[in-house]
Amino acid sequence: MIVPKQCPAAAGLARDKAFGATAALTNPTTPGLAQNAPSAIITDSGNIVAEWSSYSGGRPQVRLARDAKGILYAVWVESEGHHRQISLARSRDSGKTWTGPDRVDAADCTDREPACLDRPMLAIGADRIYVLYAASGGIRVATSFDEGNSFRTGLTALVGHHGSATVGADGRLHIIALDPATSLPGFGSADHRILYTVSADRGASFAKAQRVSGRDEMLPFYVASPGVAVDTKRKWIYTVYVRGGRDAVWDLVIAATKDNGKTWKRTRIGDDLPGCAIHMVPTLALDATTGTLHVAWYDNRDGGRFARATCTPGAVKCTQQGAINDQPFAAFTAEHGTARSLGEAAALVIDAKRRVLHAVWAQPFDEQGKIVTRIVHAQAALPKK
Repeated sequence: MIVPKQCPAAAGLARDKAFGATAALTNPTTPGLAQNAPSAIITDSGNIVAEWSSYSGGRPQVRLARDAKGILYAVWVESEGHHRQISLARSRDSGKTWTGPDRVDAADCTDREPACLDRPMLAIGADRIYVLYAASGGIRVATSFDEGNSFRTGLTALVGHHGSATVGADGRLHIIALDPATSLPGFGSADHRILYTVSADRGASFAKAQRVSGRDEMLPFYVASPGVAVDTKRKWIYTVYVRGGRDAVWDLVIAATKDNGKTWKRTRIGDDLPGCAIHMVPTLALDATTGTLHVAWYDNRDGGRFARATCTPGAVKCTQQGAINDQPFAAFTAEHGTARSLGEAAALVIDAKRRVLHAVWAQPFDEQGKIVTRIVHAQAALPKK
């Protein structure tokens, strides 16, 4: 575990004024059940559906996505002894009821491989569903053409362990992943790399992986899953990753490419130099209407925040907007895999129809003298154009 520094108050970075009040998404009366790592999706009616995990309650991390028909999908890893499997459920009524769960076939793994079947992800194309997961040192892709009823065991898209995937408006599948190489996972190593690949034939093959991170950059493994977003209209591809070591002074790097990953322009998000705060668990949302890139993350400024920045197309300029949360965190920790952890994920989701940006995150509250983490939500109106 690493311990974030006590940083001076952030000058000029108070509340993000675009966001309304924070509202709880989970039951605040559940005694002692810490909640973290939320995933969220917007239904056709504009409602938000969120799932979360709990280390203290044995609830796995769930990832959500929706298709063009409005069907919601959820994937997670189920464990029983040495056996691990990826499960998938579907909802056709905006999250009120769920089918299954069904098993996503992953025949490339054996029950006793400790690194197999980890951190599943979802990406939705026009006529197919991609379930991605870490397996034996690589990111595997399983594809379904029938709404998740059956899957074609897929290829290894690139080496790596965890990351993010998305499908652009042109149908191309984009994947970003952290490759820990041969070093032990932890809170910062120059052996780690951020890699990117793309499939132009809907998952049948993948381009040679391109390195996104710079040479000798210190990259954490925990609470640092890289993200990806695509602006097909303007031909920009974006990634976000965490950079830093065991001193807990971590920045975010926004990398942008317009030549399919051959070259990357990097923009730093962090404190005014010298750095002090830890920035972790980044997430991206792309506003296809304006080309604005929204970035959110946790940091330990002002006791703990879930904060946002906006970037102009190409990430030429990124501006920090402040804290999305309307009250301070009761505590802040960079712990991984404990009841106090904020988890490995948070969510930014854009409702393009209603021009609303939704943020969902885990926040520690003081409940009668006990710190308990809950899943909360706030939203902001986006400009019409």
